[in-house]
Amino acid sequence: MWDRIRQLAEDSEENRLKIRKMRETFRPELIDGVHDGTRAEALTRGMETVQRILSALKSFGIDPTTIEPAHGPGHWLRDYVNALRLFSQLNVTPAETFIGFVAGSLHDVGCTLVYRFDEAHRLVRHAEVAALLLEFLFELDSFALNKAEQLLIRYGMAAHTHYLRTTQVKDKHGNVIGAIEPYFEMVGDKPFYPVWMPRWVDRLDTNGPAYVGRHYVTLAKEHQDFDGKNYYDVDFVSAMRPLLRTKEERGNDSMTMAEHLRMYAETQNNDSPYGKHDFGAMIELRDAYKARIRRVIEATQMSSAADPELRPEVLQRWKRHLAKNIEPYAKGEEVAGQLTQMFLALPEDTQRSWQNAFNVCLDEYRAWSDEAIKFLETIPVQYRSLPGVCDDLQTMLLLRG
Repeated sequence: MWDRIRQLAEDSEENRLKIRKMRETFRPELIDGVHDGTRAEALTRGMETVQRILSALKSFGIDPTTIEPAHGPGHWLRDYVNALRLFSQLNVTPAETFIGFVAGSLHDVGCTLVYRFDEAHRLVRHAEVAALLLEFLFELDSFALNKAEQLLIRYGMAAHTHYLRTTQVKDKHGNVIGAIEPYFEMVGDKPFYPVWMPRWVDRLDTNGPAYVGRHYVTLAKEHQDFDGKNYYDVDFVSAMRPLLRTKEERGNDSMTMAEHLRMYAETQNNDSPYGKHDFGAMIELRDAYKARIRRVIEATQMSSAADPELRPEVLQRWKRHLAKNIEPYAKGEEVAGQLTQMFLALPEDTQRSWQNAFNVCLDEYRAWSDEAIKFLETIPVQYRSLPGVCDDLQTMLLLRG
């Protein structure tokens, strides 16, 4: 069975054909086949479905603690909490609530089989692998979902990687191996929300104070990241330069961490191709998160404000925060220690800038987590845990730094 699951991670012709079939089978009218009920009933059913699917994944050895930090348990639990906050307030239909919540909560399960930063040379990427993994599960157990619901959930998970245009894919030798087309997302001039909603959930963890630590842990390894148009090389020393430049000033140089954070923050609006259909609770949450991360970004430019006597304490608090909140598992703790040593080798002015930003980020995270913990009191206690991920969401969200 595990061999069959591992095959889902391959960028094989078989898996490409499966994704193509899913795309061809999908049609927006499927939303009419989602079970009726109230929005509250749809959200409860969504929570039950997420719990059952995660339990099944756990039974097959799918383990988020095997993922490289940034897409592991910390991200999964925040996706779930953000989805709860969003769909508890968002004024959409019960069908949209159910599909958006389930696909949004589970969209990154493919990262258990595919390394997120190896995707530049693949046609079947982590989002597609998530859809393949769910297809495999649905062959064994329907999870009380009909065929329309199964396909809508799988499609929403695959489509959470938001392609704005046809993307040509090359192998590591520069040879073109194919292209990825944008996913269906509009019905005429209106958004098909079950496709947009998993993206919204994902965006809520690429914005706000938790994202600072989440991006920081990716810097422990050299890799390639995406700047909206092209992939660029990332290394720790270059990324940590406290520079905030315009695209013109940057030229062909890679983005710094501060610039990367700002890039994401600047897309959180209705003028962005990513946020153009945001409304209601999505706007309220994204704007509140954006205000928090902006204060962190601004703090990177105020190196003189860092108190030298407090800086060692701030760094230790930051290390605990990474290991206990951002990625609360063994790999997260290992990377937090590794990054601390790498940080201490940076130039003094760089350390001052970022220690000041870390201090601001810890304050912003505390305020955000207090809100989330209070919100979870409104959720039935049996849904305040995630099988294989987290036994107690409220405890895990509590600031440890």
